[in-house]
Amino acid sequence: MAVKQICFTAIFFFGGVFLLDLGIETVILLDTYEKLLTDTQAKILRMRFDEDLSLGEIGELLEISRQAARDAIIKGEQKLVFLEETLKVVQREREIRRIASQLEEDGLQTYADMLKKVTEEI
Repeated sequence: MAVKQICFTAIFFFGGVFLLDLGIETVILLDTYEKLLTDTQAKILRMRFDEDLSLGEIGELLEISRQAARDAIIKGEQKLVFLEETLKVVQREREIRRIASQLEEDGLQTYADMLKKVTEEI
């Protein structure tokens, strides 16, 4: 369901990097750092961004208030942003992909393939 959000994505310039709308960026960060969140944070963020559930639907399913669901989403997103600012895993992966693309453009396919293989193994 997160695909629906892509249609209305805005691009922002942040810290020297163009970031997609927070919804898409959150999914990317969640895919990367999910194991570092609490089970509840991960579950609520997945419900919101993967299943595209409303705050009311999340609250009803988890038997919490709409406000509690909203607070959990905000705190989860903040933690994901903190983890990325600290560890920079997504930023580094994007840079590696950019370099691999440049190598391909320069006719150095062998080196681009080697670089892509390294990122797949990580």
